[in-house]
Amino acid sequence: MNKRAAVITFHRALNYGAILQAFALEKILAEIGVYAEIIDYRCPHIECIYRPFDVRHCKSLSSGVKKCIKSFGLIKKRHNFNEFTKKHLRVTKKCRTRKDLQRTASKFETIITGSDQVLNSDAAGGDFSYYLDFACSDTKKIAYAASLGCNFFPQKYETKCIENLKEFANISVREKSVCKTVAELTDKAVENVLDPTLILSASQWIDIAKKPHNLPNKYILVYMMEGCKYTIEKARALANSKDCGLVLINPTLKQIQTCKDFVMYQTASPEEFVGMFAEAEAVVTNSFHGVAFSLIFKKEFYAETSNAEKSARIIDLLALFDLSDRLLPNEKIRKTDWEKVNLQLLKEQNKSISWLKNSLE
Repeated sequence: MNKRAAVITFHRALNYGAILQAFALEKILAEIGVYAEIIDYRCPHIECIYRPFDVRHCKSLSSGVKKCIKSFGLIKKRHNFNEFTKKHLRVTKKCRTRKDLQRTASKFETIITGSDQVLNSDAAGGDFSYYLDFACSDTKKIAYAASLGCNFFPQKYETKCIENLKEFANISVREKSVCKTVAELTDKAVENVLDPTLILSASQWIDIAKKPHNLPNKYILVYMMEGCKYTIEKARALANSKDCGLVLINPTLKQIQTCKDFVMYQTASPEEFVGMFAEAEAVVTNSFHGVAFSLIFKKEFYAETSNAEKSARIIDLLALFDLSDRLLPNEKIRKTDWEKVNLQLLKEQNKSISWLKNSLE
C-alpha cells in the first residue's frame, strides 16, 4: 500500500453504528490500496457523555441505584468496545490535545473526517477537530459520508463550520438532503455517498459476527436510540403474528422495568450487535444504522423517527431504496423487492468507492 491516510471519527463513542462505520471505512480503504490509521482522539465532550456516574453526587437512594446500574453497563460496554478496537481497528497513539493531533497529523499527507455525524458540532460539544482545524495547510482534507445529523448547521457554529469546510479538497455527505445546502454555503461540489457500513457485503459482516448468550432461536429485534411511540408495540404485534421471541438492544432504565417480555442486551459487543441483526426474523428500529444493517441482511424491518429535526438521515436512506413505506406508523407496507434494492445498493456502492478513490488521487 503506497498511499497513507488518517481518519478521524466518533470511534470512541459507545455507539454501535459509530464504531462499525469506522471499522468499515478502514476496511474499504485497505481494499482500494490505502494504508489507514484512525486517529485515537479522545474528544472531551464525547468522553464525558459515556463516563460512568459518580454516585456521590446523587440526590437520593433511588437515583443512586439507577445510576449504579447504568454505570455498570457503561463499564462493561466500554470493555467490549475496547476489545473490538484492539482486534479490528488500527489506531494511532492517544490524542488528547491539539498538539497531540498536530503531531499525529504531520505523519500523513491526507486526513479523512467521517463517516457519522462529524459535521454536527453540537454532537462534539463545539470541538472543531472533526473539521480538521488542527491540520496544516498542505494537508489534503477529505470528508467522507459526513453527516450533520439533521438538515442544517447549528446556528451558533454555522460560520465557523463553513469556513473550515472551504479548506477541504473534497466533500461528500451521507444525507442527500444536505448536499445542496453544503454546496451552496461552501461553493464546492458535494457528493452524496453511502455510509461505509453499507459498502461492505453481508458476508464480510458475518465474518466478525457473534451470537450472544441466551439469544432466542426466533425473534423480533428492537434497536432504539431513544424512546419512540410505536416501536415497542409494533415489535410485540410482529412477535405475536410470527410466534417469535423479543430481543431489545440498548434498553433504557424505563424499558428494563416495563419490557419484561423482552430478552435484553445492555452491554452487547459490536460483534454481537452484528450477529443479532444477522439472525433476526424482523427488525423494528429508530436508528440509521438499525435500518442500514436491516438492508445489509435483507430483513423485514420497520423504522420510526421520533424527532423531526433528526429524521432526515433515516428518511433519506429509505427514499434511496424506495422503501419509504417502511416508516411507522404506516401499515400499508409493500413486500420488499430485494432484487431491486440490491441493484440500487450495488450502484451506490460503486459510486461511493469511485468517489473515494478519485478524492485520494
